[in-house]
Amino acid sequence: MYAAGVLVLVLLGLEGLARMVPEAWLARETAGGQTTARSSPLVPSPTRIFRFQTGSILLAGATATIDADGLRVPLNAGAPGAPLVMTLGDSSIFGHGVQDGETLHDRLQVRLQAAGIATNVTTAAQPGYSTVQELAVMREAGWAREPSLLVIGTMWSDAHLDRYRDAEMVEQDHDQLLARSALYRLLEYGTATALGRPTARQVSWPTPSDAGIRRVPLGDYRDNLDELLSEAATRGVSAVLLGLPEIGWLASATTDEGTGAPYFKMLRDVAAARGVPFVDGVAAFKAYTGGEELFSDGLHPSATGQDLLAAAVSSAVVGAGWPAAKVVPRSGASNVEVPADPQDGNGALPRTSMLQPLGGNPAEETVRERPGLLPATPAAGSAPPEGSGGARPGMQSEVPPGMQPGMQPMMQPGMQPMMQPGMPPMMQPGIQSGMPPMMQPGMPPMMQPGMQQPPRP
Repeated sequence: MYAAGVLVLVLLGLEGLARMVPEAWLARETAGGQTTARSSPLVPSPTRIFRFQTGSILLAGATATIDADGLRVPLNAGAPGAPLVMTLGDSSIFGHGVQDGETLHDRLQVRLQAAGIATNVTTAAQPGYSTVQELAVMREAGWAREPSLLVIGTMWSDAHLDRYRDAEMVEQDHDQLLARSALYRLLEYGTATALGRPTARQVSWPTPSDAGIRRVPLGDYRDNLDELLSEAATRGVSAVLLGLPEIGWLASATTDEGTGAPYFKMLRDVAAARGVPFVDGVAAFKAYTGGEELFSDGLHPSATGQDLLAAAVSSAVVGAGWPAAKVVPRSGASNVEVPADPQDGNGALPRTSMLQPLGGNPAEETVRERPGLLPATPAAGSAPPEGSGGARPGMQSEVPPGMQPGMQPMMQPGMQPMMQPGMPPMMQPGIQSGMPPMMQPGMPPMMQPGMQQPPRP
């Protein structure tokens, strides 16, 4: 018994030491001899696919402070002992390109305070996060913080079309002790690396694609929302669901068109089925009559947009009588009908990575190959779906002059321009002086139908 007790203490001590090793140190070699070590604020995670490193980061020109759980820290703490409100979602909820103090969670705290409700508001949102990842965040860090109210706006990343399913990229045994142990993961990594096993060459970065499968299928999205709400109901936690806007919907009479349309509707229907408020962010943006820009890029709300969402959520929460009256989800699955999703698996639609707003996709340096993933092959003659406006979550909406959506210059990765230092332009007879190389008067750039614009660096 004494020896067993000593062993337990030793293992607990080693586990504590292992948890002090940053995951960023576990650089894994790729097939090309590169490693996962890079300047990105993101690091691989076995349960979340990727997560932020702890510390202060600069993201899209805005500073964000990240805590030990990989979550963004509010600029100002609320009243001591006040109820905790936690927002869940992706970059739109996180506050992509928005400074600390101007984010949804920061502004929601101010708005609720103005309504006479003292709170502490924080966020579990991260850029690119789906409901699969948010479920992991809540298991690992969220529920332990004992929130009183969840604001769930997770939508765009689930709807995103890529070449992998989120559920295939995370540890399937996340509820088992070994999968949660930092010591086990450290030993597994060391052993696999020493033996040169293929698993040591894999990291969990998403990859850009033209395969066109939803990261989280619509039915799984419904089930994940139900799981979040069921756990909230068990714990007596109130919930509000927030439907996010995008610029194309502001000029439209409906949210029934575009890539995210089925997910917006599902979020609204699940809220109704589970008896919790649904906040229509599209309606809030349409009602705005000021002159400030509401989006930074057509998808991500600006500081003004973040405050509009905060005002809409605050209004819904106050209208529901919270915190005196709880808005705990009804028990039982929502059983909302899941319609067919013609966009899931349609390889003819152009894609880009959800990580482009972070300044580039780490998959350019490290790629994880998994059985069953569809090949990332572009489809000739592809065009965006009707009503989409050619934009996707994570994409910029602008098209360079002389370019048509879905087209790209005739350059492949790794190719050098057809010019060497000191060489004159490749001029042909009849070409005028001062014109760009390989161009005739009135000719458009050398583009071919169906070619896609390359991802932005």
